[in-house]
Amino acid sequence: MSTLAGKKALITHSGDGLGFAIAVALAQQQAELIVHDRSPAVAGVAVERLKLAIPGVTATAITGDLATESGRQQLLDSAGSIDIVVSDAVGQGATDFAHVSEAQKEGGQSASSRDSEALAGLFAQAMSGRGWGRIFLVTSVAAEAGFTSAEPSEQAPRLLPYKLAAPGSGIGVKAFRLHIASLILEPVADVMKSEVMRTGDSLKEVAAQMARDHRPLGIQKAARDIAVLTHLITDACLT
Repeated sequence: MSTLAGKKALITHSGDGLGFAIAVALAQQQAELIVHDRSPAVAGVAVERLKLAIPGVTATAITGDLATESGRQQLLDSAGSIDIVVSDAVGQGATDFAHVSEAQKEGGQSASSRDSEALAGLFAQAMSGRGWGRIFLVTSVAAEAGFTSAEPSEQAPRLLPYKLAAPGSGIGVKAFRLHIASLILEPVADVMKSEVMRTGDSLKEVAAQMARDHRPLGIQKAARDIAVLTHLITDACLT
């Protein structure tokens, strides 16, 4: 497919930061959006900002606590038929996984990640019934292992196939885990959001402009990572 017109995407924790940047990228591919945040006010403002940044986008706000089974079920019931789920579990207190051991990378799993997987399983079964779906679990390995670092990492975002445990979730449904290295992405994503609203440029174009403006190297790296991460998501949805 050439665009995501006709596809409906739910992005959790997308009221600001990285989640909002992912919402922008999907909206620029003409997907209909559901913006999620725990705060109704934050989710509502995010929808208005999306409509300013991308005229013609269809976006609605939704709230819910993903840490509870009842909250996840409420989100499923409220969202309705969803084609794309991006579960953003980033931001749990770590900034770099360059110093995390392989054992910790394999074994570390935050409660937030488990909540994301549980939510993905709920939507996957409905997607299978329609024969198409894309699910992305966005995590930081360092955050899961509980590590922090002020140093920027050279590790680029990675898109890895992920097998869902939910029964009947394999037909036409592709799931991926996206590992990112640095939580500096969160504040930089907010800067990029402002630039998209001001210029109407894509996230890739905003990242390139930051390099031309000679922004600090750590910010340039984070901007590139955001552009790469959002491209990985949209490309996996289009293919």
